[in-house]
Amino acid sequence: MAFLIEDEIGVNRTFFLDDIELTIAAIYVPDDYPTIQDAVNAASDGDTIIVRDGTYTENVKVYKRLTIQSENCAENCIVQAANSSDYVFEVLENYVNISGLTVEGANGTSGIYLGGVSHCNIFNNKASNNHFGIYLYNSSNNSLASNIAYANDDTGIILSSSRNNILTKNIIYNNRWNGICLYNSSNNSLASNIAYDTNNGIILDESSSNTLTHNTAYNNGDTGIILVYSSSNMLINNTVDNNTHNGIWLDNSSDNTLTCNIANSNNWGIVLYTSCDNALKDNTMSGNGYNFGVSGWLFSHFIQDIDTSNEVNGKPIYYWVDQKDKQIPNDAGYVGIVNSTNITVKDLRLTNNGQGVLFAYTSNSKIENVTASENYYGIYVEGSSSNTLSKNSANNNWIFGILLQYSSDNVIVNNCVSNNRESGIHLSNSNYNLIYHNNLIDNGNQAYDNTGTNLWNNNYPTGGNYWSDYTGSDSYCGPDQNVLGSDGICDSPYNISGDADAQDRYPFMNRYGWLKNLTAISVSPSTKTLYVGETHQFMATAKDQNGDPMAGIIINWTSSNTAVGTVSPAFATTDSDGKATTSFTASTAGTTTIKAKSGNISGTASVTVQKPYVPPSRGGSGGGGVPRDSDGDGVFDIVEKIKGTDPYDPCDPNPECAACKALMPTTPAPTTTPVVSPTPKPTVKPTPVPTPTLPVSKEPNLWDSLKDFIISHWQYMVAIAAIVAIVVIGLSWKQLLKLALIGVLISTFFSWLIPLLRSDYEWVWILLLIILPALSFIAGVSKKASSPNPILIPVAFITLVLVVSISEIRNYLIARLVITILDISWSIITYNYSSWFWNLITGRNDSGGGGSGESG
Repeated sequence: MAFLIEDEIGVNRTFFLDDIELTIAAIYVPDDYPTIQDAVNAASDGDTIIVRDGTYTENVKVYKRLTIQSENCAENCIVQAANSSDYVFEVLENYVNISGLTVEGANGTSGIYLGGVSHCNIFNNKASNNHFGIYLYNSSNNSLASNIAYANDDTGIILSSSRNNILTKNIIYNNRWNGICLYNSSNNSLASNIAYDTNNGIILDESSSNTLTHNTAYNNGDTGIILVYSSSNMLINNTVDNNTHNGIWLDNSSDNTLTCNIANSNNWGIVLYTSCDNALKDNTMSGNGYNFGVSGWLFSHFIQDIDTSNEVNGKPIYYWVDQKDKQIPNDAGYVGIVNSTNITVKDLRLTNNGQGVLFAYTSNSKIENVTASENYYGIYVEGSSSNTLSKNSANNNWIFGILLQYSSDNVIVNNCVSNNRESGIHLSNSNYNLIYHNNLIDNGNQAYDNTGTNLWNNNYPTGGNYWSDYTGSDSYCGPDQNVLGSDGICDSPYNISGDADAQDRYPFMNRYGWLKNLTAISVSPSTKTLYVGETHQFMATAKDQNGDPMAGIIINWTSSNTAVGTVSPAFATTDSDGKATTSFTASTAGTTTIKAKSGNISGTASVTVQKPYVPPSRGGSGGGGVPRDSDGDGVFDIVEKIKGTDPYDPCDPNPECAACKALMPTTPAPTTTPVVSPTPKPTVKPTPVPTPTLPVSKEPNLWDSLKDFIISHWQYMVAIAAIVAIVVIGLSWKQLLKLALIGVLISTFFSWLIPLLRSDYEWVWILLLIILPALSFIAGVSKKASSPNPILIPVAFITLVLVVSISEIRNYLIARLVITILDISWSIITYNYSSWFWNLITGRNDSGGGGSGESG
């Protein structure tokens, strides 16, 4: 029978009872026996062997249930291996306690070895200069506490094929390979151990279901805590600091849980390498060269459970799996996107991680305006397709700026990739990717491609990329770079490293050579004179440094004097031709400047607003009055309608008309108009002068004034002559009515014929308007047409209405059609009235209506 009693340092001590009484024997070395082995041989199960201070050279085999301890402490009780190829202490029985000893010299094997035993306590010992300090093989339920293992050739404490052991408060340092190693061991507990100044602090190799809590691993040459092919382990509240390579490294290990661990000032903080289904929560990584990273080559390697409670340099880790239609928040410290779609990573600065951004098996997503620097990989894309990487900066990363591995149909555009140690853009086993408009500057190797299906330019003239190590020239342009003239694109291709023999066919000469810089904005018209109430459209044209139009430029329109007039809209975006418009509405007389501005570039136009022009009265518009001249430019409305000019614009068709000159502002205009010397006025001759065609571009003179007076008042002169004829000839009232009707019709006819004669209009139309009625008159006289039928009275009336309204017709073609109808109507009326009128003026008898004549 046996029972356990906890001693003063908290270690369970085993004592044994026989069937009758408790026997506890104490054997002293060298008092009772000269060697420890002799004491073991003489002792019985349950005995205690106390070794006094001194140095003992022997190899001890413990095959009984004994307690072996020093009299004072390990520093004063040293046991050296007599045979360095044999164990200092080999424990072959259960329930053995060894404490307070220094074991050393077994450089071919172990200081303390437990082989296939259980319930042993090894505590307060020192193990040094052995191959293994303390070695448990196929052993279970043992306790190793407060031991110091240092300066051993391999490992301080090693458990191989062992289970359910407890390692507590051990200090392991300065061993060649590992501090504590669990190999093929499970369900062991490691708590509050310290491992430093060795290669790996704590390593689990092919071990599972172990628990590591509150351990500290620092200043190790490789890794603080490493799991290799190990699963279902729990790492809780461990601290790994200042290890040369890794804080915590999982290699081909799955289903492990890492909680509340701290990894500071290591080269790598926490790394999951080719490992699956691990859960991370509340871990903190800071001050590491690369705080956090996940890598592998299988889909399963990227499936992890990592929430935002994990932090790198005080910022959360966003590791999304199976997500869609989301954007990473802007406080991210690390971004990993796995098996997701339509994810946006934008406007972030991501540094000091295994990857700035990780895309694994993700599609239709984008990485935009991200700075990925001082990482192992800047942007890492694995097994992903149809993503866009744009406007990112990947610089000073240890391996690659941008890596695409087993990825296809991605677009890499407008990125700056610089000073990456191995390669700028690296494509491995990736196909049909488009890479253009990137700056590749001073990378160890600018780019690499081993497939041959990727396109490193977007054809001509869009072009390819800028390469800082390219030394070509730019003397030619065109798709084949064989047309003389520079276009900013190198004349010969840039060769890409790798087995694909890939080329950038259109490399740029300068950084950002593909970007257009806004250098000029012009506004048209540059000057404009308007009347109050008028609206006019202004157009801005934006051009780049090459004089090419720029689309998508936002133009801000303003008026310097909003009292004179305002613009609308105030903002407009240039179209594909680089043009944007606004409308200016004139409010009051004065001057203002229209400005079109974008950034520091602007263009202007000068506007003068005048009061509305009121044309002088030129007589009535109906009957025998002169046709309307609405804009006062000397060209009648009917003429302008027929010619297609604007009857309401005094400057159309003649910008030098008298009306325009009279309205010109006294202040100098933005553009200089040449001064024209006035034409001298001619002297009026006493003899009558025939009325010439009035040139509208000349200044008025005496003859023009007289001619205008005659033309404007001829109907009154005809009326006076008619009154005199009535008195002298003595017409009857019927003759008088007929003659009045003829007078009205003739007056109306000439009221629209005379403007045509003054307008230098097409001679064919003028001849038709004169010749056709004349021929009708001659035909009527020769055939002795009868007195007009009463039905012609409404025809004459309709003709009169058309003549009066012709100046209001705004359509060019309709105006001509109406004139044609007028011509035909006049011809019909002339034919029917000709014989009667001829008899009247020749003094023959008038038959009156229906043939009853009256003397004329």
